[in-house]
Amino acid sequence: MPSREQVREAVERHVRFWNEGDKDRWLENFAPGCVVEDPVGTPPKPVTLASWDVSHSEIGTTWLIHIERMIISGPEALVLLRTEATIDGRTYDMEYAGNWTVDDEGRITHARIFIEVPESDLRAQPEYREYEEGRL
Repeated sequence: MPSREQVREAVERHVRFWNEGDKDRWLENFAPGCVVEDPVGTPPKPVTLASWDVSHSEIGTTWLIHIERMIISGPEALVLLRTEATIDGRTYDMEYAGNWTVDDEGRITHARIFIEVPESDLRAQPEYREYEEGRL
């Protein structure tokens, strides 16, 4: 089982690499085979370069994540976060929670992101439709 410090550091690295725009180090922080439920309610997805590109592809869009509180229990961290997103010059402030599981090497093996998404938006995501249709 990872130490409390390893769990804390894995989550802090996730946030730091994301905010710094360090795609390679962000991806290296995930263990092979890591899956993410983002948001919870959609099917688990493997963490890939596409995960990064979806959020970083729009010109004029920035995402800054801030850790508000972290609770560590065993190999997991429950984290309250706030994200400042700037999209087309407008700033949005979003609060959400994440649950990260970390392996003995201090790498993230599973992540679940809890954010209030309207049911209509959730069901509109292609992977959700594929999941409901039994294709995932």
